[in-house]
Amino acid sequence: AGSAGSATGSLPRRLEGVPDRQLSPAAAKIIQEIDEDLLENFDASEEKRKVLMRKYLMRWHPDKNAAEDKETATEVIQYLNSKKVWFLESAAYPETAPLLA
Repeated sequence: AGSAGSATGSLPRRLEGVPDRQLSPAAAKIIQEIDEDLLENFDASEEKRKVLMRKYLMRWHPDKNAAEDKETATEVIQYLNSKKVWFLESAAYPETAPLLA
């Protein structure tokens, strides 16, 4: 029961919405940075959270990225879509650990 994300290259457990397949190193790094930014802003106003999420969704949309970056952009957009509802809820809460069944 070590700290989530403590192993080199591993992602925090709260990224459970990301597909099970192995992420590319580029996508993993980007997702880690976005995840930290979302957590830092989870208590911001709803309007600010919407603006931040929209910024990321527009930036990482696969159609807005070069062909060589489409795989990374797809992985990042899948993560963003998996976290959109959580982040935009009017009473967002931090996801620090997965729910136990």
